[in-house]
Amino acid sequence: LATQRVAPNSPQWFNTGLHWAYGIDGPSQGHFYVDPFTGKLTKSKSSYEHPQPHACFIQGVQDDLVNEGGIMDLWVREARLFKYGSGTGSNFSFLRGEGEKLSGGG
Repeated sequence: LATQRVAPNSPQWFNTGLHWAYGIDGPSQGHFYVDPFTGKLTKSKSSYEHPQPHACFIQGVQDDLVNEGGIMDLWVREARLFKYGSGTGSNFSFLRGEGEKLSGGG
């Protein structure tokens, strides 16, 4: 860092160390991290103790309006990423095209 040969992604600059150095904390926002001791995916108990280390994410979306993995859930997942400085792109290839029949419901 001192010789500017590498630079972390912006979320790392914004968030890493805030909990450790300044005690900044907040309620869990639905983030997960890999526990270094168990290697298992673990739900964060706070918003800054295990900040997101990446700037870009590609997310998929299912052809479903309100359930997990669907269109409205995508908005929530995007908001979680945006809140801490990351960006997101979305893969809409599973959504049906205009005029295609519904798989069920309305």
